[in-house]
Amino acid sequence: MNQTQLIDAAKQQGGLTSDYKLAQALGVSTGRVSSLRNGDKAADEAEIAMLADMAGIDLHIALAAVHKNREKNPAKRAYWEKISMQFASVALAVTLVFTGFAGDARAGNGDLKSYKLCEISARSGELLGAPLCG
Repeated sequence: MNQTQLIDAAKQQGGLTSDYKLAQALGVSTGRVSSLRNGDKAADEAEIAMLADMAGIDLHIALAAVHKNREKNPAKRAYWEKISMQFASVALAVTLVFTGFAGDARAGNGDLKSYKLCEISARSGELLGAPLCG
């Protein structure tokens, strides 16, 4: 995801029909939004955070993705790629855990299978750095 894609996602999810309305929501000028959209200027962390919030995207994932896509140094770009994968793995694990919880609750069996987070963490320990449990 680059910052233009983040801008578009924020506008779409926020129901904003113009860059003018997005600028108002962000508290910046339309010229600033235009510069961000065209890639003339880099979004700062606060702008990325506000756009991610408006788009319903995890802040960490948005920050890592935007930085990865604008980084020119291959070593730094590879690092941002690694960070992006870690955050995406954690987000997927959390989604799977909560999806499992909801499924168990709907089934009415009373067993929320709280061990799922440990199982997922153990399987993705290489990406997360270490399993969350034991």
